[in-house]
Amino acid sequence: MPETSTSPAEAISAAPIPPPVVAPPTCLRLYLSFARASLFTLGGGAAMLPVVEREVVDARGWMTGKEFVEALAVVYAVPGPVAMNMAVFVGYRTRGVRGALAAAAGTASPPFVVMLLVVAFLLGWKDAPAVTRMFAGLRPAVAGLIAAAAWRLGSKAAFAWWGWLLLAATGLVTWRVSGSAICIVAAAALLGALFFRPKPEAPA
Repeated sequence: MPETSTSPAEAISAAPIPPPVVAPPTCLRLYLSFARASLFTLGGGAAMLPVVEREVVDARGWMTGKEFVEALAVVYAVPGPVAMNMAVFVGYRTRGVRGALAAAAGTASPPFVVMLLVVAFLLGWKDAPAVTRMFAGLRPAVAGLIAAAAWRLGSKAAFAWWGWLLLAATGLVTWRVSGSAICIVAAAALLGALFFRPKPEAPA
């Protein structure tokens, strides 16, 4: 059979396109990204995670969505505030120890300054009716922010059927039993090690 020749242009168009290379962020960029996420988020670490995800995954491309969900499993399994743990994880992964310190400083410094101002204000006005009504409105809003964060992140986790059962069981145990979160995380990790079987990747 006669051999078919391929032009250079056809060869280039048929070649696989490599993924874009994302330059590692500077320590200042890490600090500013996490400071902004920390400053404009109410409701604690769980409510902050979607903001961090948009910055780290969607806007900057420092991690993929799958890597972010896997990082969540790590930061929830170790002691400490989840937002600070995530900052240290992302900072170390992208810039090493200096990046971890910069991201942690960005997460901690805005709440530190704001809390000093809020406490100074509340000491003088904590019994004022307007302040009491303000916190009565903040409580359900913060609960809604946390619920929205849980739904957004949970919808990307791609659970198997037994994962949804484990999610429901974890919620029920947390609601009805005053146990340690460490015991729940350890039990979930053990169940995952026993029953999780990753799907084989399709050949390229």
